[in-house]
Amino acid sequence: MAGWLGTIPDVPEGRWVGVKRWLRAAPLTVLIGVTLGVVGLAMAIGAAERGWTTSTASVTATRPVTAEPVLTFAVIGDVPYTPAQLAALPGWIDQINADPKLAFTVHLGDIKAGSTPCTSDYFRAVRSAFDRFRGPLVFTPGDNEWTDCHRTSAGEFDPLERLAALRSIFFPTPGRTLGQAPLEVGSLAGQGMPEIASWRTAGVSFAALHVVGSDDDLRPWTGRGEKTATAAQRAEQTARSAAVRALVDTTIDTAARSNDRAVVFFLQADMFAAGEEETTDPTAYQALVQTLAAGAARYAGPIYLVNGGSHTFAHTRPLESGSEWLATYGLSRPAPSIIRVAVDGSEKATGWLRFSLPAEEAGAGPSFAALGSSGGLRDPLAITQVPFRSVSTSPASAAQPAG
Repeated sequence: MAGWLGTIPDVPEGRWVGVKRWLRAAPLTVLIGVTLGVVGLAMAIGAAERGWTTSTASVTATRPVTAEPVLTFAVIGDVPYTPAQLAALPGWIDQINADPKLAFTVHLGDIKAGSTPCTSDYFRAVRSAFDRFRGPLVFTPGDNEWTDCHRTSAGEFDPLERLAALRSIFFPTPGRTLGQAPLEVGSLAGQGMPEIASWRTAGVSFAALHVVGSDDDLRPWTGRGEKTATAAQRAEQTARSAAVRALVDTTIDTAARSNDRAVVFFLQADMFAAGEEETTDPTAYQALVQTLAAGAARYAGPIYLVNGGSHTFAHTRPLESGSEWLATYGLSRPAPSIIRVAVDGSEKATGWLRFSLPAEEAGAGPSFAALGSSGGLRDPLAITQVPFRSVSTSPASAAQPAG
């Protein structure tokens, strides 16, 4: 058995019976002496193995820095938007597959431009490409593939019917991700929302939240002649938003109890992109932002919001002191531990993001994590922008509108 005290040989199961009997019969002073002796021997052995300096007076230990991260994952979003990008997608997936360190990949939604047809055939073409991922693929839907499908150019579909089609095509097995080596995840399939999922690994709690642009589907479906949100539209958004907020609370509280190093939420909507089409009515996201801020007050570590929607890479603290978003979302206190990371995308997409969590000192957890550069606030995830292999853009594909 390996531990930070050194390498301790494994004891066969049958021998533990005799050891337990001896421990019950031994005097307390003998047990204390033996325990201290074993600990001291183990520390000496461990020190010798690692090159630490030891003496009878003190032990000076400098833990070695491990170059390899304990967790690495990829994030991609807002692609493919054009025919050229759809053709390039298998090659981009192969590029991600070539990274042997990745534990999983997350796609943040918007698998098409908002003003292109929302056909099931197109969905199946993207799903076929997604099946190329060798590792687990977590997919959270975007507004372009269901919310905005009422548009004339998108086919004037019923968005709720398109949402049902998405769930059928991309979430056929609740509790399991896509990819050739799927990941077992917690799922809200019991509530009819298999795309909302959560998992935990390497001291980090993750959740895929189904939160989309277009004011989280509270805008009127004008392509179908609606001037206000329909009753069915509001009912769906109310139920989904409540489920998302409940999962946010559960995920943050689990992380706090487990002393996790970070919480990471994935969603399509960029709730902090000033002037963007995503958030013309911020009240659509107000309850969620307030839930996140309240959770940040209960948890000592960083909370990442990794989103698409705005199509431009960003790495910010949207609720730090002095931020305009505090008033926008009705917050009286800042929540500087919330970190927003936005991926680039649309026809301008340049690449994907590689997140790495480094190894750390003993006493893992938020209270022991290395301090970042933003006022002593922690930001343990290292983020690398990895460029896509080049894709030619024809005039026809370049003319596709973003959405």
